Amino acid sequence: MNQRPTAWLRSGVLLVLLLGSLLCAGLAGLPQPTAHGQAARDETLAVIVNRAVPVRSLSAYELEAIFTQVQRDWPSGGGRILVFNHPPGTAARTFFDRVVLRMDADQVGRFWIDKRVRGAGLPPRVVSSSAILVRIVASLAGAVGYVPRAELTPEVRVVAWISGGKVLAP
Repeated sequence: MNQRPTAWLRSGVLLVLLLGSLLCAGLAGLPQPTAHGQAARDETLAVIVNRAVPVRSLSAYELEAIFTQVQRDWPSGGGRILVFNHPPGTAARTFFDRVVLRMDADQVGRFWIDKRVRGAGLPPRVVSSSAILVRIVASLAGAVGYVPRAELTPEVRVVAWISGGKVLAP
């Protein structure tokens, strides 16, 4: 008896493999759950500053001005603003850019290229992890950044919350 698979069996196996790869590709584009089981778009971020910063609260407008380098100094002689960001493509960065800057990743990239070409400034410094970002903000006077709520420590002060697609007072 011949043990070779028939043509229809080979076609069936190929069909299953094709459907499986299409399903995996489709799932790759969906928002991934965070550690708390929420979709990344529903994550709550805390905008944090160094405790020496003289502000207690920042509005959506003020955050946009700071993270686009339009506002470069803290009010009341508070010194230079040092802005720290998450890497492009991370859930926190994508959510922050969408809510605060009202831009997607491509628009943010084009925005900073345009500013560089015009000599109008450089983008915020990028920090690879939330834990490192908290330590940097805690140790540098004038520093500001944002992290998921779970990453907060007492060494920094929250000046705004980003949740539900809005910027909220602390």
